[in-house]
Amino acid sequence: MARAHHRCMSPNAREKPSALAVGLMTALSTLYLSESFSLMNNITKRFRTLISGNGLHALLARGMSGAFIVHLGGVLAALGVQILLARLLGTKRYGDFIYAFSVATLAATWLKLGLDAGIIRFVPAYRTQGEWGLIRGLLIRSFQTMFLTSVVVVMMASTALWIWSTKLGLGLSSTLQVATFLVPVMMLQFLFESRLRAFDRVFFARLPHEVIQPTLQAALVIGAAWFTTLALEADNVMVLTVVSVLLSLGLGQIFFKRFSPIEITTARPEYQTRKWITTAIQLSLFSSMLIAISQIDIVLSGIFLGTTDAGMYSIASRASKLIPFGLSAVNMAMAPLISRLYAEKKIKELQHILTIAAGIILVVMLIASLAIVGFSDIILRLFGDDFGAARPALLVLALGQFVNALSGAAGLLMTMTGHQTQAIQVVGVSLVIDFVLNVVLIPRYGIIGAATATAITTATWNILLVYLVHRLVGVNPTILALLPATKAFLKRRKTGRSLV
Repeated sequence: MARAHHRCMSPNAREKPSALAVGLMTALSTLYLSESFSLMNNITKRFRTLISGNGLHALLARGMSGAFIVHLGGVLAALGVQILLARLLGTKRYGDFIYAFSVATLAATWLKLGLDAGIIRFVPAYRTQGEWGLIRGLLIRSFQTMFLTSVVVVMMASTALWIWSTKLGLGLSSTLQVATFLVPVMMLQFLFESRLRAFDRVFFARLPHEVIQPTLQAALVIGAAWFTTLALEADNVMVLTVVSVLLSLGLGQIFFKRFSPIEITTARPEYQTRKWITTAIQLSLFSSMLIAISQIDIVLSGIFLGTTDAGMYSIASRASKLIPFGLSAVNMAMAPLISRLYAEKKIKELQHILTIAAGIILVVMLIASLAIVGFSDIILRLFGDDFGAARPALLVLALGQFVNALSGAAGLLMTMTGHQTQAIQVVGVSLVIDFVLNVVLIPRYGIIGAATATAITTATWNILLVYLVHRLVGVNPTILALLPATKAFLKRRKTGRSLV
């Protein structure tokens, strides 16, 4: 009987601890949420206070936060546009479009002569010295040079494509013909963007190009597909792309007039054309070779494998470039700041912001890597079932991008501190290696060969530039810079001193 009574009471006896546990968990959850909201509120207040200041940290915080917001929006917008185009055009027509677009991007990058990078290099230093006449002269001369170059290029490219049209095929030939008009527009887009970045307006510099343009492009393509009888061929989509870039270019000009200092309009222009052009050409060689490394695998895949495989590979290449997302965003904000601090010989402050940047890059890279690698098959199939075949290439490309992200702003440091000659030598050798590897590996291994060549080349030039930055500039841009900072943090925490 006692045992029966014990068995009857056992459920009730078990209910009491269960109810107590629920109550305890509820209390702990409430306390956790309360503390979490309090912590987020404190962080928000501190961040608002930080970005409203005038010091180095305030400038860096404003630039990086604006860069991250617009870059994230740009990545999402570009991803949406590529999915839309791949779905509507199919692999063959999408391959023609992306091939022509890649060629136009390469041409615009080479032909802008590095004048956009020159503006970011010189303007911050001139601002520090109060040389407003030189700033105005640089902006005027840059526009004149790009405009004249673009007119000559369009005429020559159109003539060449007309001669070779029968060999290229009607679809690809007409798409490339339209893409020739995209080249000068993209050149001016680079120029307008650099002017705003040089005056620390990173958000408004990148917004037209990264967010507005792909959004307009998507809207125009959707409108053409659903509300007109226009056939969605690759050349027609290229026309809509040119229109979207023109509209975003106009918006960029409005932003510049709104945010440019009044001294630019009142100062008498002064010119140092030879110095500007010489430095700009060097910067152009550097940036052009980097773009070539990032695009030559797509172009050679189109030559050896056809535009269909090139289109699939381009999606894998674009996806892999999301891994150094943090590096891209940080570089947008850091370029004028590096130029200014180095001109003022503030190496300690420069190392300090590089260490902060390295921590941000590391966190963002880990998140992006888990997402891209873990969901690679799902991401690729968003563009169509055929694109899933590019997954192995994406995984190989990811390895090279890991090294790129972990190396920090090595390339930017070389060009913004006057060491572009050494940087050109490193990247030039890497470009030759990249070309040879692609030519050897693509015919034998297809897009896996292209990915392998690009990953090896990307890792090589990053490691070499990190070494040169440490030797020539005297700073460490990699995540290894976090180790001394972490030790200092722990030491201060142990002694109870504030880090602020």
